[in-house]
Amino acid sequence: MHRIWLGLDPKIVMGCLGGAVSIIVLVIHAFAFNVVGYPKSTMAKYSSAPAAASAR
Repeated sequence: MHRIWLGLDPKIVMGCLGGAVSIIVLVIHAFAFNVVGYPKSTMAKYSSAPAAASAR
């Protein structure tokens, strides 16, 4: 198995590894935003804040 890695350029291998990790991170964030309901939950949190502050 190590003979496969001997001929590869380390910069290319690290670039592909970094690209794969970044794609995995983007996919995880997409699912997390979907679970939390990101746009709606954030708009609800910040649009209701002035009304709650003025009620005091």
